[in-house]
Amino acid sequence: MWSSRFDIRPFAAGDVGAVVALTASTFLRRAASTGVRPDVDAATVAAGVVRGFLDDPARSAFVAAQGDRVVGFLGSITTRLRPADDAFTYQAPISTLVPLAGACAADADWAVRSWPYLFDALREQAGRDGVDRVGVQALAGDAVAGAVWRARGLRLDQVLAFRPVAPIGVEPSPPPGVRPANGGDVEALADLLRSEIVHHARETGCGVSEVQERSTLVRLASGWVDHRAPENVGRAFVAEQGGRVVGVVVVDVLTVPGESPATFALSRRHGYIGLASTAPDRRGRGVGSALTARALAWLRSLPEPPDQVGLHYVADNALGATFWARRGFAPVLETWVARP
Repeated sequence: MWSSRFDIRPFAAGDVGAVVALTASTFLRRAASTGVRPDVDAATVAAGVVRGFLDDPARSAFVAAQGDRVVGFLGSITTRLRPADDAFTYQAPISTLVPLAGACAADADWAVRSWPYLFDALREQAGRDGVDRVGVQALAGDAVAGAVWRARGLRLDQVLAFRPVAPIGVEPSPPPGVRPANGGDVEALADLLRSEIVHHARETGCGVSEVQERSTLVRLASGWVDHRAPENVGRAFVAEQGGRVVGVVVVDVLTVPGESPATFALSRRHGYIGLASTAPDRRGRGVGSALTARALAWLRSLPEPPDQVGLHYVADNALGATFWARRGFAPVLETWVARP
C-alpha cells in the first residue's frame, strides 16, 4: 500500500534493526518530555519490545517506509478474555491495544503523516480477527498524538493520572470510620466491585462487560484483606457507616521492571490505587475523600514511601475525572479507542 509517497507494509524480520533504532529514539524523546531519567539502555529495551511483535501470534505490526528508511511503526497486542479472567472486570472482552511503546515515528511530522495509515492497517487486521475494540496509548502531553487519534475518529477512553504522595496543601486526615478490610468484608467488597463494574458498563463507554462471575469478584476481594502482605500486593481499606461497608479503596506499590519500556515514561516505583468505589446511595457524601486520604496515609507510612501515586479513571465518567483532578491527580498516559 502506498500513501503520500511512503509505503505501508506488515512488519517483517528485515525491518527489526531499523525499527529498534526508531523505537529507541522515540523512547528517549518521550523520557525527555516527561522529565523521567531511565537507568537502562534504550536500544536494549527497544530490541526486546520490537522482537516481541515478530514472535507473538497475538501481536500485529506495520511499518511506514520511505525507500529504505523506516519512518513510522505501530504494533498492537490483542487480548481475548473469558468471564473467569481477572481482567474481564475492567477490559473489553476482545480488544487490540497499541501500547505506548508500540507507536513510534522518526519525528512529529512523520507521526502526523504515517500513523493514520498505519492505524488503518491495524484496524483492518483487527476487523478480520473479530476484534470489537482498538485502542492506542499516548502521553497526555503529546498534542501531536492526541490530534492524530482524534482526527482518526478515536475517543479518549481511559486516563492514567499521578500526584505526589506528599500532601498538597492542607489535606484531611482519614476519619475513624475508615479501617483495614478483613476476611469478614469479602462479600461486601465483591458487591462494591460489582457496583463499580455495572456503573461503567451502563454509564460510560469503557467497554467493561456487565456480565461478571461472582466467583471471580470474590476471589479478587479475598486477595485484598491480608494487610501483612508485601507492599506490591493490593490491600483494601473500607469505609463503614452504621455497621455497613459503604466504600472501598485498594492500594499497593508497583515497581516497573528495568527491561520495561514504561521506564521511559513513568516513575520506576510508585503507589497505585487499583479500585475506589462508593455505594451508590453514599456518593457525594465524603466517603471517596475519606478513602483516598486513607490510601495516601498508608503510602506515607511505609519505610520508604514512593514519591508518586497513580490510578486509572474513565475519561467520560465526568464525576470521577473531576473528583481525581480536585485531589491533585494529573493525566500522564491516555488511551484512545475506536471500533474496527
